[in-house]
Amino acid sequence: MFEREDFTMSECYYCKKKISMPFKCKFCGKYFCAEHRLPENHECSGLIEHKQRAKKEVNVIYEPFRHYAHEASKKQKFSLQNYLPKKITNFLVGVTILISLIGLSNISFFNLFALDPAKILAQPWRLVTSMFLHAGLWHLFLNMFVLFMFGRYLEKKIGKLRFLILYFVAGIIASVGYSIFALYTLPAIAVGASGAIYGILGALVFLAPEIRVFIMFIPIPVKLSRALIIFIVLDLVLRLAGAPIANTAHLAGLLVGLLYGYFLRKKLAIRGLL
Repeated sequence: MFEREDFTMSECYYCKKKISMPFKCKFCGKYFCAEHRLPENHECSGLIEHKQRAKKEVNVIYEPFRHYAHEASKKQKFSLQNYLPKKITNFLVGVTILISLIGLSNISFFNLFALDPAKILAQPWRLVTSMFLHAGLWHLFLNMFVLFMFGRYLEKKIGKLRFLILYFVAGIIASVGYSIFALYTLPAIAVGASGAIYGILGALVFLAPEIRVFIMFIPIPVKLSRALIIFIVLDLVLRLAGAPIANTAHLAGLLVGLLYGYFLRKKLAIRGLL
């Protein structure tokens, strides 16, 4: 804090005592004797100014192993991402399995939360809750397997908050698309996360075009975009054959995913993040 300098005889600025080896205060620049060399012993104005400047310049103090600022940065903006589960895909798979099993074992619970096109205006929650119900164990296994395999990859690529928004927007739009179509044809009850999962696959077409997948009757891996075309054609064929498949929900969810992936890819490319 002080620099010692050799002088023949100097005078202490504070007490005017003659000294041969004074101390120079590096805050105020004056010379003092040994008794008054500490800033608090000569009421150092330079130190006071230094502390005031330091308070203005220090805005944020970061601590190791924490993802948020210290007490000095309490004005930091609120971020929903900090309150989300660590792995959204795993969380969605777990919650969906739990709710689906409850629905399969309790018909009243199933009927209350399944997607009924005739009731969505009075009970709009069905647009969301139907995503967590499934018509059987095989239906549940297939959807959760695809969600687990592809969801984790997309979540890692775009972040859990963007992933969660895509999942629910695609799922809700899929439910709306199915309901509108069903009201003009056959208003049957529908359940499943397929619309949201098709949204994930659609986004990956643009965000991860390098992905190759195997289809059971094709011995070589094909691009995800081509695989999706095959899946949609199969959907339509099975629908025409009378299979209970909500292909309109799949198409609506896929469209949301494609649009989201297209615009997000452009945004990330501009920022040099993709």
